Amino acid sequence: VAPPTLTAGPSLTVCSGSTVKLTAAGCEGGTVTWSDGSVGASINKVVYSDLSMTATCTIDGCTSAMSHSISIKLGTSNIPAIVVDKPTICVGETVSLTATGCNGGTYVWSDPASTTGSVLTVTPTATAQYRVKCKVGECESEWSAYNTITVGAPAAPTVSILGGGTSTTACFGSPVTLVAEGCGPNSYVTWSNNQVGQSITVSLASSVTYTARCCTSNQCKSEPSNAVAITVLPKVPQPTVVDKTNTCPFNTVDLSTAVTGNVATTGGVFEFYTNASLSPESKVANPAAVGTGTYYVVEKTTNGCYGLPVAIHVQINT
Repeated sequence: VAPPTLTAGPSLTVCSGSTVKLTAAGCEGGTVTWSDGSVGASINKVVYSDLSMTATCTIDGCTSAMSHSISIKLGTSNIPAIVVDKPTICVGETVSLTATGCNGGTYVWSDPASTTGSVLTVTPTATAQYRVKCKVGECESEWSAYNTITVGAPAAPTVSILGGGTSTTACFGSPVTLVAEGCGPNSYVTWSNNQVGQSITVSLASSVTYTARCCTSNQCKSEPSNAVAITVLPKVPQPTVVDKTNTCPFNTVDLSTAVTGNVATTGGVFEFYTNASLSPESKVANPAAVGTGTYYVVEKTTNGCYGLPVAIHVQINT
């Protein structure tokens, strides 16, 4: 006598407390005896843990060998998590939601079509919420938390000058850093000068006002932010100079005598350096008595602005 062939339904993976129907085929006219002692070609079992069953077929007193086993697995469905590429979109834009955490199962979404699969792509016309659950066999998890897709332009950012404030005065060509805050994740900032980034640094030759927008795409942008104003002071002129030469017994030169004109700004002063970088350590301590070398003079205004340095060549002949 051949052993029976076993099948189970509705699934080989079920939830705890579910009923599964076990069927043995190939024992027509005989008696099927199951490994748990049950008798019959078809039996129902309530499953609370993993289950493995076999059966034999007895015909006219002859009993078959044990059948191949059939295993019923207890499904444990985790609640999936959702990641969205753009939580805020404009009308007509498409957004994708990606679910994770349903290993070995099927994702079922809450959209009207009950879409299955790890990715849901939608084009909502109004703010909408989506959630997903995990189905392993006949066992379904609870729904995930709602993920909201906001349809409408993002809110405008708040723009300021690094260090605080919405206006400043800067020297000609000096760098000023602007910062935009308040744009959401997966968005970016565009500025009125077409630069992109949460912060930008500009060096200006004239006064200007800047605004910024939060963007989630080229088509989806906020209204302009508040304005920040940068007032640029006039460019400081370069001094006019001549090179100086002295002959022993005069072993030094007064650098002020190498400057042939007066300061161009009210209250301005000339400063002298040994390096064109104008680093503090290169400032000449006593410009009235210097030896052979190359020096640099700049005009400094009362606002702390500097012009470009001009070289003065000093030669002491012995």
